Amino acid sequence: LVSCTVADNQSLNSGGTSGGIDNTGGTLIVSNSTFSGNLSNGSFVAGAIWSFGSTTIINSTIAHNSAERPSSNASGILNAGGTFSVSNSIIADNVDNANIPDLVGSFTSGGGNLIGNVGTATGFTGANDLTGTGASPVNPQIGPLQNNGGTTLTHELLPASPAVNRGINSNLPQDIFDLDGDMDT
Repeated sequence: LVSCTVADNQSLNSGGTSGGIDNTGGTLIVSNSTFSGNLSNGSFVAGAIWSFGSTTIINSTIAHNSAERPSSNASGILNAGGTFSVSNSIIADNVDNANIPDLVGSFTSGGGNLIGNVGTATGFTGANDLTGTGASPVNPQIGPLQNNGGTTLTHELLPASPAVNRGINSNLPQDIFDLDGDMDT
């Protein structure tokens, strides 16, 4: 997925599902994309992404997703197995009814990430990573999902957002710019 918005989807199945995307053993690459408002209501689920394969997320926002059952859930992302790398991304402000973290599982960080509630997830020790906990989550200070001047709907960073200038330029693929199209990297 490149420069996409995955929003307002629902999964009411139980057993390894998400409201957004399930990667059941393949390769998933998400770049410059937004997952928002997705809902999963089952067991062993995630609000935005459930993965049992090879997943890479770069320069993306995973926010305002929800998993509504308290059984091994992640309100944003659940890595059920396989490899999962994250760089220059926001995974925060995902909500549920049981105070479940934004992500669950083992991850590899390329740095430049803001994780609202890391819970028991591992791997977010890269350069410029900022992580919060259930008791003290990091507020990403993002605006609502809307057209902020680009080709897809996004969550704009508010001026006081701790994500401002957190990304690492060397993580950017060649010729990739931010989603609002103003050519700032």
